[in-house]
Amino acid sequence: MSSDKHVMLSYQWDNQALVTDVYQRLRAHNIPLWMDTQGGMKGHLSTSMAEGVENAAVLCCFLTPKYQDSVACKDELTYAKEQRVSIIPIRLLKDWKPTGWLGFSITGQKWIDFRDVATNMDLRINQLIAEIQMVAGNKLSSIQGINLVHNAVGSKDDNKADHDSVFICHEEEQKQNEQNSLILTEQEIE
Repeated sequence: MSSDKHVMLSYQWDNQALVTDVYQRLRAHNIPLWMDTQGGMKGHLSTSMAEGVENAAVLCCFLTPKYQDSVACKDELTYAKEQRVSIIPIRLLKDWKPTGWLGFSITGQKWIDFRDVATNMDLRINQLIAEIQMVAGNKLSSIQGINLVHNAVGSKDDNKADHDSVFICHEEEQKQNEQNSLILTEQEIE
């Protein structure tokens, strides 16, 4: 087992394109990542998944009904909780809330709102990075100095930051972020 910590991306296969986009955008910030289709799977499936979880400082789970119905996703998230890996739930659908085992597993967790990601991916990526920085603490020292910038991926010059678009979380933006990233309560789950 490696001692290098990473952020593990846990998702149901139908969301692979979106999660691959998230992977590439986080990778542009040099965040150490583990994703099954991006080199994470080596050797036996169960061994690779276990090592992915055991070496994770944070597990980001992309929530959908199919994620909730997936035995593999349930195993990943349950094992991550048992290993005391920090969890960042990411909601993908507007008219759906996790219930059952998944709702119970993420009760009390702050979630990131990717429900309208088609119109504001840069903002959501910045919110995700900020949450990873906060949740991971010193477990991922390589990410603490990241300056959050819009259009880090997909611009003509990926190595040059647009200093006018640096994401700075002012009081009003913080209020908006809090509205978009709600804390699930037991009442919402019921």
